[in-house]
Amino acid sequence: MDNYSARPSPSGSFEKEILVQLRIGIIGAGGRVMDTILPAIWALGNKAKLLQINTQSSRPVNLPDGSSIITKDEISSISLKDYDVIIIAVGTSNIRSVLDELSRKKHRDSVTLVMDTPPLRLSDYWKTNLFSGYKGVAVGEDWITLSPILAMKNIINSGRIGDLRHIQFDHMSYRYHGLAALKLLASVKTVSSMRRVPMGNNFYETRVTLKQNVTATAIEPRDYVNGRIRITGTKGTISDYAICTNKKSDFQFGYVDTKKGWYQPFSINGEIQPMDEVETYMASLPYNTLHDGSRINRFKIRAYARLLEDIARGFANYPIWDGLYDYLATAVAEKSGHFKDISLSNNQNSLVRRLIKRGK
Repeated sequence: MDNYSARPSPSGSFEKEILVQLRIGIIGAGGRVMDTILPAIWALGNKAKLLQINTQSSRPVNLPDGSSIITKDEISSISLKDYDVIIIAVGTSNIRSVLDELSRKKHRDSVTLVMDTPPLRLSDYWKTNLFSGYKGVAVGEDWITLSPILAMKNIINSGRIGDLRHIQFDHMSYRYHGLAALKLLASVKTVSSMRRVPMGNNFYETRVTLKQNVTATAIEPRDYVNGRIRITGTKGTISDYAICTNKKSDFQFGYVDTKKGWYQPFSINGEIQPMDEVETYMASLPYNTLHDGSRINRFKIRAYARLLEDIARGFANYPIWDGLYDYLATAVAEKSGHFKDISLSNNQNSLVRRLIKRGK
């Protein structure tokens, strides 16, 4: 069986072992933290350790192992030299004040910030210099590391479906998260254009030109239970529903609905994909300890854990400039109906991306 789940690291070689425990702090304790981020840290076992959570007012927070932690209400209590990663998961109106306070601290160059999405309020884009001075700044965009999305990416890269032509997200994406996944699948950092068309009854169709000869369509609203994906190449297709072609170059994904453990299995052409070390550990954890045990969130837990693993290995698959670009492009398309960019370097850079980075 071809293992399309095996994932090379961003450097091109297969994932290297993590030798140092990642020391993590979190600012914020809302639904995103409780549903996905905390379980992702726990899924890494002894590869990661939560040191502290900061919230606006001190309070107890239940942890995935049944224990609890008392949060601290002063960001001034954070000594950056004690951390490898600080995750910022607060409302957009509070992001800038948190960044302002952190920017006055010493030892920023030893810490990687992980911004939740969206990474900054649009009215604060002129303050992107707040991201300077850190060892790295990434965005916690889990859609680009969802196990099925990565497997689809591997199939595209293998050439088994020929040249990529079109990606269809049918109620299977949400705003900038969907755009990030589309760009990953098409191997681009920017897009040529986006057009968002209202279809009535709160339905929207976003049409994206990713690069020459490669387009995409995303239909909203999202419905992760019934939504579907189809990817078309010149020789075959990838889909998570039945397409009656019976070609050897067609790949059908399936999802195994189970409430045994944290891990969410999936199959390709009927073959359950093998688990790695983290996924094996997740499968051993009790399902009823999850705040959100839905299929998509279990995929997201593994995906977020994968983002943290990459940081431990010295990589950031989705740096801050990617997150800022996707949020801006989506916001412009939603407000005006259109987004247009001028591609540079075969869609690996663009005029808009350069303008965003000028605030650095």
